[in-house]
Amino acid sequence: MEDDELVNALYDLSLGPRWKGDNGFKNGYSSMLESRLAEKVPVCGLSAAPHIESRVRYFRTKYGAIEVMLKRSGFSWDENRKMIQCEKQSHEEHCKLHNEAKGSYGVPFPYFDKLAAIYSKDIATGEGAEGFGEAITNLQNEIVIEDEMNDEEEDDRM
Repeated sequence: MEDDELVNALYDLSLGPRWKGDNGFKNGYSSMLESRLAEKVPVCGLSAAPHIESRVRYFRTKYGAIEVMLKRSGFSWDENRKMIQCEKQSHEEHCKLHNEAKGSYGVPFPYFDKLAAIYSKDIATGEGAEGFGEAITNLQNEIVIEDEMNDEEEDDRM
């Protein structure tokens, strides 16, 4: 029940620009979550630090892990059961490289849709990211292009 209210409160905060920016929540949002939880679930006794922040971090991490899996072939989302669908072997292989995905095989995650509405623009999934080798190659290519442009400018001056 506490998690339900926490995710609902987080969702409500994400709708307004006062607490949610382009790259995540703004400072002080956890105090608002604490107030909302105290109002909705008075016996919970959760405080912003460390309880609420820890749960928010957990939800963000799990959501991000699922997003990364869904970008890969062989992984899909079962809307009815609210869980990742894939071969167990595929999941185990994925978890070797993505530790945060451990424990998600066959386990429902009912908050996925709401967290998608909150975090979908904030989570880096690796899509479009360049690796170290690619970065070096791209930098070398930029240097070559820049040198060629400088050579052309010198030729034009002469």
